[in-house]
Amino acid sequence: MSYLQMINDFDSITRENRWNAEVDRFLEEKYFPFDLIEQFHTRWTVSGHHIRAQIDDDSRLIKLLRHMLPKYSGMDLVLYRGENVQRWVKNMVGLCWTTSKTTARMFGSGLNSVKSGGLLIKCVCKAEWIIAGPSAHSRYLGEEEYTVDTSLISNVEIIEQYDPIL
Repeated sequence: MSYLQMINDFDSITRENRWNAEVDRFLEEKYFPFDLIEQFHTRWTVSGHHIRAQIDDDSRLIKLLRHMLPKYSGMDLVLYRGENVQRWVKNMVGLCWTTSKTTARMFGSGLNSVKSGGLLIKCVCKAEWIIAGPSAHSRYLGEEEYTVDTSLISNVEIIEQYDPIL
């Protein structure tokens, strides 16, 4: 499959619920050109929650993200996340974090508080825990979304808690 076909395929894979079936195909590739990496990064920014749900295995997902996203090469960062209480209790914290407390609060008190309530959490993330920095699309949205390997994180603290949105 050509790289151009792969780029066009990201949307259809997501739409057709095929990410779980396609992970190994992408992991077998040795090299991705910059435009393909950028397109996947944008797709992750836009549809990461769908990709995660479809793969349904965070260790495989993290392997894919480490393989396909541009490598983070910065310093340790204080990052925030708006998380769902139910996912927090199940130790299924999401992989998308931000430097913006305001953005994390928006997700924690909004979309991620549906049914069980939400949290604003904070972590001093070591550089090696961060898979990728923000995509151009994430910067455009003002979200400053970093992708974090949550299997490695520690020292996460709850800053605020929000009532459920039913």
